[in-house]
Amino acid sequence: MGCVLVLSVENANDDWRDRVAAAFDRFVARDVTDPARRQRQARLFGAILSITILLIILSVPLSATDPAHLAFPFLAGAAGCLLSAMLSASGRETLCAVLTGIFALGFAALILIKDGNATGIAFLIMAVPVVEGWWALRRPLLTGFATTLAAGTAIGVLLTGWTASSGTLWNLTASVGLVLWIGSLLVRMKQPIRTGHDDALNDDVLLRHDLANDLPGAMVIFAPDGELLAASDKLETLLGVDVAHLVGSSFFERIHVGDRVVWLNAIADAREGKDARAVMRIRPAISGEPTFVDISVRLSPEREGRLVGFLMLDPETAQRQNELESLRGEADALASARNRFLASVSHELRTPLNAIIGFADMISSDDMPAQSLERHREYAELISASGGHLLKVVNAILDLSKMEAGAYAIQREQFDPAEALDLPLSIAMQQAGIENVTVSRAGCEALRPLNADRRSVQQILINLLSNAVKFTPAGGKVEVALRDEGKNFIIAVRDTGIGIAEEDLARLGKPFMQLDANGLARQHEGAGLGLSLVKGLAELQGGNMRIESRLGEGTEVTVTIPNLGADEAVPLPNRSGATQSPIDASHDIPQRRTA
Repeated sequence: MGCVLVLSVENANDDWRDRVAAAFDRFVARDVTDPARRQRQARLFGAILSITILLIILSVPLSATDPAHLAFPFLAGAAGCLLSAMLSASGRETLCAVLTGIFALGFAALILIKDGNATGIAFLIMAVPVVEGWWALRRPLLTGFATTLAAGTAIGVLLTGWTASSGTLWNLTASVGLVLWIGSLLVRMKQPIRTGHDDALNDDVLLRHDLANDLPGAMVIFAPDGELLAASDKLETLLGVDVAHLVGSSFFERIHVGDRVVWLNAIADAREGKDARAVMRIRPAISGEPTFVDISVRLSPEREGRLVGFLMLDPETAQRQNELESLRGEADALASARNRFLASVSHELRTPLNAIIGFADMISSDDMPAQSLERHREYAELISASGGHLLKVVNAILDLSKMEAGAYAIQREQFDPAEALDLPLSIAMQQAGIENVTVSRAGCEALRPLNADRRSVQQILINLLSNAVKFTPAGGKVEVALRDEGKNFIIAVRDTGIGIAEEDLARLGKPFMQLDANGLARQHEGAGLGLSLVKGLAELQGGNMRIESRLGEGTEVTVTIPNLGADEAVPLPNRSGATQSPIDASHDIPQRRTA
């Protein structure tokens, strides 16, 4: 009879089990995505419900005979609801199955102690391995054997009429059933627990490894339905969202609606054993702005209910973002330069224009004594100085514009660099006399002819010396040195001025940049074009400019200009004892008197 029952269980149609599982599938936790595991948990819901109903039925007679035991049916129902809720929330079927069995046996033992009638309890104990074996469905033979044992025992009890008072049959059936159930449960628990632990451990080791965080993208693990199971920390860097907020369906909800079909097709390809790729738009950080980034995803074929993939910024999109950032930086720099231009030039133009207009009005005024020739001359000189300053600013702007447009003409010629220094040095000394600053030259002996643009070299010297004198307090020193270093000619201007902070050095050389300029309060005159012109003129001739400075200790600006044909040049006579004036201006920088 037992063999017939075993064969019938092994060959029975599984449709009824599937229908039961489908009925309880809605209660399975959302995080459980493996179809086989969902079906197993759905059957466990049915088992918990069946055991709960059986416990309630067994406890009703006890509560009917003794009103003090009315709480037993409610206790059984509450325990069943609690176990079902625990399974639905956590998805831990092994733990819930063990707790269900322990509660069922414990509750049955409690009824036995209170009632003493073991017939119903024997049915319950025999039902436990049947239900648990039906839920696991790992060994159909075990289920059939347990069913045969339970059925045979039940028939024996009914035919003989033995109860717990007989003792022998009860002890035998209860002991055999309980031992079989506990033993089979331990055997079947071992593999699921170990497998689940290994899977979680492998995922954690894979995603938390240093190599995963060194990759340019994020390693991700998806369920077969496309829900995110786990990801490396790099995913938070890419999207700006904590990985915990992306697990489950949250990742899918961040995909652009127009790209969700692409993502689902990639998931389907991976489930079919193909390598899947997709490029889609994903909403990054939590914000109200509808912004998306292009993400490239590659998925490996499904293995053991997982889709392992790699997620990174789309290379083309990353390149476009870099270009956009570069353009944005250039636009910001241009906007900043424009603001500096307006602030500097408006001041540099308005001040001399006001002087010109004011003194011209005074000269033409009827209140001006006609005989005051000395006063007229003084005002005329002030008008001329203001006009010269105004022209200097305009010329500097024009020169800078020509250099930026590539229209500044360079005319190379051979000339004596020490002689070319005379005019800039004379101008600087005149300015230094007013500021009470000492200006000197050094290292101008035995210099070979310099093959470069004479006007540009003199303009470089004028600007460097003028800047040095302007930013050196009274009693300070400025020194200019010319050095011949083979194929390169060196101009070095050093001062003992206010110096420049290290963090501000990178800002020097930009047009209209004055480190002390703050719009209204300007400590020094000038449009901030001096060093910018020096740098541009040096680079036009293949040279460069270098600045070394320490705050409060002074500054040294070094300009290097290639000396073309220096190998064939012969050193010029020593001019160390030559006087600095009078200066022959016929070979020096032309002084434009009109714009």
